[in-house]
Amino acid sequence: MSLTVCDPVLGLAAVPSAFDVIVSSPEHLALARSQAYLTAEFYRRAAGRLSPGGVFCQRLHFVDFGPRPMRTIVR
Repeated sequence: MSLTVCDPVLGLAAVPSAFDVIVSSPEHLALARSQAYLTAEFYRRAAGRLSPGGVFCQRLHFVDFGPRPMRTIVR
């Protein structure tokens, strides 16, 4: 077992192996630097890097984003 602690966006690009667990805990999502954590591309990349049965977890601060962003995340 190994543990890689890094920025999820950069880690998905830099670490070639599959992950059993990906935890994304960006800063407040209203900040511009956190927007990369809310794109369909980020979620597709994370899903593609999970090992079979792997788990993706993302911390979302309590902010009313409305239904559209949540539908993107849940897909």
